[in-house]
Amino acid sequence: MRDLLQSLVVLLVLAGAPGLAAQVAPVLGSPSGTVDLAIGGSDPTFTGTITVGQNLAVSFQATDGDVADVLTTTVSVTGGTLTGVQAGFNESFPFAPAGAVSPHTVSLTGTASTAGTIQLTILVDDGTAQQDTYTLDITINAANVSPVLAAPSGTVGISVGGSDPTFTGTATVGGNLAITFDATDANGSDTLTTTVTVTGGTLTGAQAGFNESFPFAPAGSTSPHSVSLTGTAANAGTIQLTISVDDGNSGTDSYTIDITISAANVSPVLGAPSGTVGITVGGSDPNFTGSATVGGNLAITFNATDANGSDTLTTTVSVTGGTLTGAQAGFNESFPFAPAGSTSPHAVSLTGTAANAGTIVLTVSVDDGNSGTDQYVITITIAAAGSPAITVTASLTAFTTTGVGVPSTQQSYTVSGANLTADIVITPPTDFQISLTSGSGFATTPINLTPAGGSVSTTSIFVRYNPTTGGPHNQVIAHTSTGATTQNLNVSGSIPAPAAASMSAAGNPGSQNANPGSTRTALGFRVTETGGGSPFTVTSVTVRVTTINNAGGVAVSAISSIALRRGGSVLGTHTSATWSVAGDVITLNYTGLSSVISAGTSADFTVAITFAGTSVPSPSPSYVAEIQPADVNSGSGVSGATVTGGTLTLVEALPGDPLDEDKDDDSCNLATRGGPAWPLLLAGLLIGLAAFRRRKTA
Repeated sequence: MRDLLQSLVVLLVLAGAPGLAAQVAPVLGSPSGTVDLAIGGSDPTFTGTITVGQNLAVSFQATDGDVADVLTTTVSVTGGTLTGVQAGFNESFPFAPAGAVSPHTVSLTGTASTAGTIQLTILVDDGTAQQDTYTLDITINAANVSPVLAAPSGTVGISVGGSDPTFTGTATVGGNLAITFDATDANGSDTLTTTVTVTGGTLTGAQAGFNESFPFAPAGSTSPHSVSLTGTAANAGTIQLTISVDDGNSGTDSYTIDITISAANVSPVLGAPSGTVGITVGGSDPNFTGSATVGGNLAITFNATDANGSDTLTTTVSVTGGTLTGAQAGFNESFPFAPAGSTSPHAVSLTGTAANAGTIVLTVSVDDGNSGTDQYVITITIAAAGSPAITVTASLTAFTTTGVGVPSTQQSYTVSGANLTADIVITPPTDFQISLTSGSGFATTPINLTPAGGSVSTTSIFVRYNPTTGGPHNQVIAHTSTGATTQNLNVSGSIPAPAAASMSAAGNPGSQNANPGSTRTALGFRVTETGGGSPFTVTSVTVRVTTINNAGGVAVSAISSIALRRGGSVLGTHTSATWSVAGDVITLNYTGLSSVISAGTSADFTVAITFAGTSVPSPSPSYVAEIQPADVNSGSGVSGATVTGGTLTLVEALPGDPLDEDKDDDSCNLATRGGPAWPLLLAGLLIGLAAFRRRKTA
């Protein structure tokens, strides 16, 4: 009976019997149950993205309003570049597990194994021809590979050592600071960003000398990506740089470089040979000389210093010339002689006893191990044993001073001795003083030079003239030692007569006329040095010009300038801006001069007036220039009489007149003013009058 009823119900449904519900289609829900797969898109086209090595788990759930329907879900590969196996799914496709009533879930599992794409089509069927379907396009990306920083490269001025992740660098103050950091990434599409940061040391980036500001992170780029630093090492110290690169996908790499900047190397310096016993040293760097005597000591020391206190100095002494080997000369050392080095100061000493007469050339060199060196040679002459001898080397000139008890400027000479058995005694004369020190310690008491090993090395003696009477003095400085020939040095000194001068007229013009715009000499005088012992220097001159017919200052205004000359040279020029006027007198002070007149000679000076190129005031102005002995150097040491120039009258010019500078026809003006044309006019009048009288008499 129950089976019959069920069959009836089915028939009624199929027939669309009123009162019974229609068949409902199943519905697929969005993909779910994912672990690493990122789902996007929407029904009927979903997308998914994942990276190689990640979990491929995904589930598809179907539901049906007809709860009795058995749902069958099928997952098929319908596109893409990968098969299910290549993609990494554990299931075989098409995948259609046993059906079930709603809700029905089908799950896929696996691990993404290959980069590419795969399209899955999911379809659910309820067994009554009712279905639902959609697609899921999955993109599998290659796994991210972290970027890699290469060792520092492109260096200029920086020496790189160490290894990843701790590099080192060395540089020197004043050198370049160029260095490059290169990063690469197997994921060629990744944008790499490299950052350089100061993370330690004693210097900042600026103090180290880098041009960049830190942290330094220029714009990123795809692989390969380079970041460079530049600069000039500025200070000694250390700086630690941390270099890191990021690919934007959690991939990074980093390392450090510790850069040490050292002070610039300073070359070592060899001091002059010292510590000598038996060797008298002369000459100068780089060519020293030495003298010794057979049987005497051969002790000598070479000292080297270096501003870089940590440098190890090595000094080498080599025999590079001469007639003797080191052994023949008598040195105890074998050559080349290079004892163990040391830091500054470093000294190397030679010892021995002079054995044979001859010469030996020693080259002394020092090396600081950092390309810094210094070198010189010393040529030692070994003489056969002989008599005591004093050597005086001098080229003194005659001394002069300004008075009794006034010391002169010092001069110097040198003294040395060989084969001595006693001191060299230097005895000055009464009017000369000697000293071993430049500029001080002068006295008339003897100086003793004590020999070492029979020798006195070349010694400077300073001498000056300090007269006790007026002089002149011609005396000797005696140099004596037991058994040696006395060496006398002739010296002379005097007190020159003080400079004095006299003034007189010389080239002084008489009365004359001048035209506007012309220059005329108004005064001439001579200064003669009369002391006979010293030059006379003219340092200042005062001249007065008295004007005539200066009503309203017209005579002064007619002058353009007034110059003081020595021969053809202008010593000074005054204009209205610099001279002074009191009434009708113009005063001209020429100062700051330095016109030297040698002892016993003279010099001629002139004062020239230049007139303005304007018309002549009426009545015509005149000028008289004057100078007194007291006007030269304020009268200091100057004798003589006042010198007055001739009267200089300003007039108009006539055509052809030597004074006429503009050549205009101004004869009438010049004649009426007493110019050079009036004698001709007067002669003409007299001749005319005589002719008239002869005619009347006739």
